[in-house]
Amino acid sequence: PPPLQTVDASQPLPGPGQGVAPGRQVFNANSGPVNLRRTPGYHNKPPGDVIVAVPAGAAGTLIGGPQAADGLTWWRVRFGDEEGWMAERSSGGVLLLDFMR
Repeated sequence: PPPLQTVDASQPLPGPGQGVAPGRQVFNANSGPVNLRRTPGYHNKPPGDVIVAVPAGAAGTLIGGPQAADGLTWWRVRFGDEEGWMAERSSGGVLLLDFMR
């Protein structure tokens, strides 16, 4: 697969939900990798539910969502050649997925 593009996360960004539509550019705002999953949610999942660990700063594209599962908001996104679901925030409230200007 092609390498994932990274972005400068130090730039101020609009908050989630502002102008959110399919095709919108997103990125992994976490300081480490975040799991891209086949289905929304993280409780009681089979090991194959994780498609790939998306590196910190990787840029992607919003495909759909949001969908609520396991107390979190999930978005369908594409990173490189992989499509799946990523949580907007962790269960501890840490921002994982953010929207680029």
